[in-house]
Amino acid sequence: MALSSQPIKNQPNRRQFFNFATGGLALEALTACANPQARVTESHYGLTPQLQGLTLSSGQIKIERITANGIFAGRPIIEQVSTQPERYVETRSKLWHSSPSDLIRDALIKGWNNASNRQVITSSLSAPAEYRLDIDLMGIGYGASGQGFVKLRAVLTDSKRQVLIDSHYDAAGPSALDLDGSVVSIETALSEAFNALGADISAATSS
Repeated sequence: MALSSQPIKNQPNRRQFFNFATGGLALEALTACANPQARVTESHYGLTPQLQGLTLSSGQIKIERITANGIFAGRPIIEQVSTQPERYVETRSKLWHSSPSDLIRDALIKGWNNASNRQVITSSLSAPAEYRLDIDLMGIGYGASGQGFVKLRAVLTDSKRQVLIDSHYDAAGPSALDLDGSVVSIETALSEAFNALGADISAATSS
């Protein structure tokens, strides 16, 4: 039986199909441009505590390290929601723009140097310093009433590795109505804690 050489009727033309598909994609692109999707935004916070000057009889302080562990090491802002049991939640849509340890290190260097004639250096500098400061950030965040808090341990040693300070510094700020206010309250707590530490540093290095 001979096969027919006539084309099968009603079979879509391939060129017409591609023209139709291309037109559909162009229409979809135009529709997307006409109805843009809402942009997803996040707020990011820094820390600018108000620091008083250090009084050193001589030399400089090297901030050797500032460390934080667990949830306090990350960028999410932490809210403490209960004390019995001690429980925290992370505010992921509102973030520190760097880790709290980095923010505090930068704030200390800038704030103390502005107030103390550049007597503070970082561990990244190879220059020797008469004093070394290590800080463990044990807690930072805000509580149920929006009040900021900070809990830290500071160890100051001299060039002979004698321990001059080994103390805890805990502080809390005022209550706040929203997250912006809570961040300001955290800054207030940091100012109180580090100004207390600064006073102890001035006393310990002058004796």
